[in-house]
Amino acid sequence: MLLSLLLPTPASVTAQDFSFELLGDAFAFAPSINEAGEVALLRSTGEGSQILTGKPGALTVAAEAFGDNATSGQLRSFRLGDYLSFNDNGQFAVVALERGSNDEVLAVNDQVVAREDGIDIRQIDRNATPEIINDGSVYFQVIAEPGSAVLNGGNGVWAKFDGGLSQEFPRDFGDLQADNNGNTYARGPFFRPGVYAGPNPEDVVIRIAMQSPPRPGTPLPGGTELAVLDSWAVNDNGDFLLQGYSNDTDTYGIWAGPPDALREVHTIPREDGFFSPFSMNDDGDVLYVDRSGDQGQLILGEGDGGSRSVIKIGDPLFGSTVTSLHPGRRSLNTADQLTFLAGLEDGRLLSVYGEPSGDEALIQSWVNLGSGDFDNPGNWLPAGVPNSNDRIDFFQSGSYAVDLDEDRTVHSLRATAGDVTIDLAGHKLSFTDDSNFSTNGWVEVDGSDALLTTLTLRDGMADATGGLGRLDIARAGRGKLVIDNAAVEANVLLSVLSTGRGELLVTGANSRLGGNLFNTGEGSTTITVRDGAQMVNGHMTFGLDEASNDELIVTGAGSKLTVTTGGDVGDGVLLAAVEGAASVSVLDGGTIEAWQTRVGGVDTTIAVPFPIPGLGEYQPLENARANLLVSGADSLYKVFSVMQVGQIGRATLLVDQGGTVDAETFRLNGGSPESGEAFSSLATISDPGSLLKTTTVEVGGAAHLVIENGASVETDLYWLFGQSTIRGVDTQVTAISRQTAVRLFGGSSKLIIEDGAKLTSNSVRHIIGSGTSASESGQPGALVHVRGAGSLWDMGDATDLLIAIDSVGADGGNGELRLEDLARVKARSILVGTGGRITGSNATIEADVNLVGGAIAPGLSPGELTVDGNFSVDANSALIVEIAGTTPGQQHDVLTVFGDATIDGEIVFSFIDGFGPRQGQTFEFLNVAGTTDLARSDFLVAGLVPGFEFDVTPTMSGFRLTALNDGQAIPEPATCLATLIASTLVAVVRKRST
Repeated sequence: MLLSLLLPTPASVTAQDFSFELLGDAFAFAPSINEAGEVALLRSTGEGSQILTGKPGALTVAAEAFGDNATSGQLRSFRLGDYLSFNDNGQFAVVALERGSNDEVLAVNDQVVAREDGIDIRQIDRNATPEIINDGSVYFQVIAEPGSAVLNGGNGVWAKFDGGLSQEFPRDFGDLQADNNGNTYARGPFFRPGVYAGPNPEDVVIRIAMQSPPRPGTPLPGGTELAVLDSWAVNDNGDFLLQGYSNDTDTYGIWAGPPDALREVHTIPREDGFFSPFSMNDDGDVLYVDRSGDQGQLILGEGDGGSRSVIKIGDPLFGSTVTSLHPGRRSLNTADQLTFLAGLEDGRLLSVYGEPSGDEALIQSWVNLGSGDFDNPGNWLPAGVPNSNDRIDFFQSGSYAVDLDEDRTVHSLRATAGDVTIDLAGHKLSFTDDSNFSTNGWVEVDGSDALLTTLTLRDGMADATGGLGRLDIARAGRGKLVIDNAAVEANVLLSVLSTGRGELLVTGANSRLGGNLFNTGEGSTTITVRDGAQMVNGHMTFGLDEASNDELIVTGAGSKLTVTTGGDVGDGVLLAAVEGAASVSVLDGGTIEAWQTRVGGVDTTIAVPFPIPGLGEYQPLENARANLLVSGADSLYKVFSVMQVGQIGRATLLVDQGGTVDAETFRLNGGSPESGEAFSSLATISDPGSLLKTTTVEVGGAAHLVIENGASVETDLYWLFGQSTIRGVDTQVTAISRQTAVRLFGGSSKLIIEDGAKLTSNSVRHIIGSGTSASESGQPGALVHVRGAGSLWDMGDATDLLIAIDSVGADGGNGELRLEDLARVKARSILVGTGGRITGSNATIEADVNLVGGAIAPGLSPGELTVDGNFSVDANSALIVEIAGTTPGQQHDVLTVFGDATIDGEIVFSFIDGFGPRQGQTFEFLNVAGTTDLARSDFLVAGLVPGFEFDVTPTMSGFRLTALNDGQAIPEPATCLATLIASTLVAVVRKRST
């Protein structure tokens, strides 16, 4: 149905602790309010009736009945009275009549979902209010043959009573109510909990356990009991609200709470009067009318036992005097926003919205349908130009400007419709709201789900002069705040969303926005700082809720977001994607500076650091998602402490096109990878000029750090529990420290240097395979793989590399250094311990290599490896030579040593690929430029049937193996290199002297 805008006469007034706003002056029924602060009411139009929904001041016609003017298929009338049900998602249900029939129908929003059919639904009970809960289920009462039933609009019969039941149970349900947990309640003189069906099982499609409210005999405070139950209500927490008489004190009262722990809300002697319709919210607060004494009053009884008078009969209201008060069944939410009908002395029956307002602010509404001057009294109702005690309200659709001609001070501002620009013209708009984080902020921008409300503050200054200022953007609908060449100071920038979509744009070189930003709801928020604007925050938290999806963009030269450090614990922290999803982008010369950044499911429970009602703790979730982008020359993300990318959740970071991340400590981690994925978090530094600058790089086990395409990393420490890949010509990583600059811990850590990339690292030592051994953890162990022409790990002439040896010289797990395809590794020395190994082909190690329990395997099935330095193998170590033919470096391994070689351990000849040597064939496996000592070596053979005999003899440059008889290959698959390193050999032949 086409929505039309209802523009009630703007008017407002403050009485007691509440401010009131006129919702409509036509004859109306059933005012309701949901947790999003949206209102629904049933309104008579004379010829028909309408259901109005929306934010106060911006109600729209959501459904209409046209009376005698209804055409076929249109609704003729709604059941008038307190018969409208309204849920937190803005859906409503009501009993209605269609054109051409006197049969009742059930309407949800403007659609008919159930009709009387004379059989299962003989008659929809017009005297019972349907119940629509937040998941869209609708419960309603029907008269069916031969009894009554409760139906769900989407799922058929839920429970049915008929004549086949015991006479103990009534034919009719009473006071049907349902909560958002799927519980239904009804009462009758003999009703009790249970599942009841007729004599035929097919009479019940879905059976549920209906429950009854507390019955007469329920214990009350003070030792009395409930004697007569007049009326009742229930909330989502299972708390009941009871109204009736006690048994022995002749007392009329209202009691609330769990059935076994009711508290007294209000009691009076029976002869003094009575109470009338009431509502209860999920906090246990109660809204009711006290009709005792000479005048009635609307009272808010709070769950903690206190109470407040909202308004009294005899109070002035909207130009007249209150004569009667009527709240509905759902007239109070947990923010203590409320609705009611007020009868006035002049004969009007008004629909009224109220909210707590200890500041006693008058609501001044802009009524000029176009642009105009702030200082023109004719543009405001009801009391002329607003002052420091007035909240200014913009509720009209359309685009218009409000011109400020001098400095002004108001209490607060709210925009709920249209595109409003306040042209400050160099002046200052100040706010006195000192509500201390109450329900309302000093600036609120919110629309509907369908319509965006935009507020622009331009060319001047706006700030809170009286205390803790707050901006609220998109509480439930769509709202956008634009700061255009203006300075705005707030203590909190708050987006409290349910399903809303909020936007915050700070633009222009003269713009500055200060405060602490949170998005704590289920919707989405986009924050953009651009064109040289500045935004300064003490805290920044978004992506908190599991359903949220938020975006932060800082773009353009001079544009800057600063998350400052201060005296409070946690000051200067940017938190993103704690439970939900969030993205952060720094583009085209923009800058973010923060004390800390933690994104992607942080590892501890997060408590919102300000006492904002309704906000509490947030538990980090594994499905939290964060995406960070730093792109473009001069784009900078600077963190003065720790930048944590991914932790329990998942995260990506891309730094490209010359962007820079500068962090004291950079940590990359993530939760468990999803099926088919190797990593849960990925950081990529790409393109010439792109830079990651930090003192410490830590990459967790579920993460991968990629540096490529000419990018650079500058750090002191480069520590890996997960994987890092450095690739591409001109790609450079530099790690210089007095400590262990490069360290790969046990498990599955991996460092790949490829395609001409370079790692330069200088320190006392580097370690591959420190920590838990692979044999214990079931992981392959730590691996450094250097491959490709020009690829280089340069440790300089003063650094030792320890493989499978920890920093104090003990064995430290499993580790491997692998080189191939013209790659190089340069160090002072390489020490290989038990569980460590060096493998490679067509590559060079520029260092002294010492095996102390480890192994070296030149060639990768097979090949040649060069050691440009001295080479030693102790008695617990092994040199492994693979042989698949007679061509050196192609069909069998060759180790070339440019220094001296001393081998006191095992030399293992492993025959592979089914190759068996023939008598007289020779294999030159070791070339040494200096001296060679093999006197204490043991020679072992693998891959041949026992009986093979050989000689190892010196040559001009090294040593060769000569077959003295034919060798027969073992038909089973060749023994793998890892098994050979563990010295599991299939054949052993004693060395022959030559």
